[in-house]
Amino acid sequence: MGVGEELLEYLRLHVCISSASVALFGYLSFHPYSTSALLAFFSMALVVGSIYSYNFITDRLEDEGNARLLSNRFVRVRHWGALVSGMTAVAGLLLSALLSPLHLLISGMLLAIGHGYSFLRLKRGFLLKNVSIGLAFGLAYLYGAGFVYLPGFSFVLLVIIAMSAIADLRDYEGDRAAGIRTIPVTLGPKRTKQFIAILLLAALLIIAFSDLQHSFALIFFIPSAIAVLNLHKNPYLAHLYMRSGLVTLVFVALLLSLSA
Repeated sequence: MGVGEELLEYLRLHVCISSASVALFGYLSFHPYSTSALLAFFSMALVVGSIYSYNFITDRLEDEGNARLLSNRFVRVRHWGALVSGMTAVAGLLLSALLSPLHLLISGMLLAIGHGYSFLRLKRGFLLKNVSIGLAFGLAYLYGAGFVYLPGFSFVLLVIIAMSAIADLRDYEGDRAAGIRTIPVTLGPKRTKQFIAILLLAALLIIAFSDLQHSFALIFFIPSAIAVLNLHKNPYLAHLYMRSGLVTLVFVALLLSLSA
């Protein structure tokens, strides 16, 4: 694997794109498409890249069983990894400053939450990981919107907590053996699936009672939510389907923005 591939793996490119897509969706829900949309996308990707790469450093001992990950030069040589994490954080903040002081503030909040989560080892606390991830994605949505829009923030928060719980279902056996108090380990798989269903239904209710002018594209998430409720026996497939729902949201928002 080349340096470029290892760098993208270290930054967790798929998570960067997912988070940046949430920011882009927030932007397109309230603004016509412009170059600022791309600036919001890439600045958010850099901020999230810093957060997740730093998590590799703090979670190295827990990842000892992942030979491929530990062979990554940015994980193996810690000062290289720390340098990359720091540089992407600075780059993300600089791009955020080009947008507005609010964007810079939200980027700083995201970095504080993300790096604090890793540094304080919140992964082992019940619900702390899920809420931290949900808050981060919710802030990414507000970052794109450029102001506080509570229905959208609440929707993203609930859906991302549900997605993270689905991922925890997939890792249930390993987390239980490691003594990590995830939602499935604490509640059990059956109650976790019920918890996920409640979160998704609550998210859909938020759409039903919010301003449809700015939340219309969220309706297209309903097929994903229904699918997840029926695919929960395969957490990996359900998680993948949720990500495809996110991609659908972005494309729908883009089309609505261009036609406005």
